[in-house]
Amino acid sequence: MPSSSNMAADEAKHDAVDLEKQPTTDDSTSLWSEVADGEDYYFVYGPALDQVVAGFRQLTGQASLMPEWAFGLWQSRQRYETDQQSLDVVKEYRRRAIPFDNIVQDWQYWPRNSWGSHAFDTNRFPDPVGWLKALHALHTHVMISVWGKFYTGTAISTRCGKPAFSTSPISRRESRTG
Repeated sequence: MPSSSNMAADEAKHDAVDLEKQPTTDDSTSLWSEVADGEDYYFVYGPALDQVVAGFRQLTGQASLMPEWAFGLWQSRQRYETDQQSLDVVKEYRRRAIPFDNIVQDWQYWPRNSWGSHAFDTNRFPDPVGWLKALHALHTHVMISVWGKFYTGTAISTRCGKPAFSTSPISRRESRTG
């Protein structure tokens, strides 16, 4: 019977060979993956690009066309700190008669140390529904960035129920060094 060290060496040799597969030298095509048993692969042949797109549509369905407003100007910046700040930006676009369709409310609209809560900080956004109605009254669409990071203790982290989905707030000192 082979020793356990010989068996380990044989397994290591086998793994090294598997990881170093070489492409074939003939005209065939090959695909190798360590996770192939957990993936579905589809090959869509043309030969023309239009035929490839048609084959992809057959698999996935035809892509929907975005609404016309989505092709217009989107105003975005690192973030708007208050509801009034974003309203003022929209009003300025309208005052200058600059065509404009959408404003993006990026991160940190939530209360401090509540990352991922998806709740508005009531000190800076006292009436989120009223704010959205005011933006819509100015003929503006709104996109709110939703961040998939959830501080422990937020309602969504509790619903997720797994520590892997949650992070604890870090101090300013940690955020500068890490």
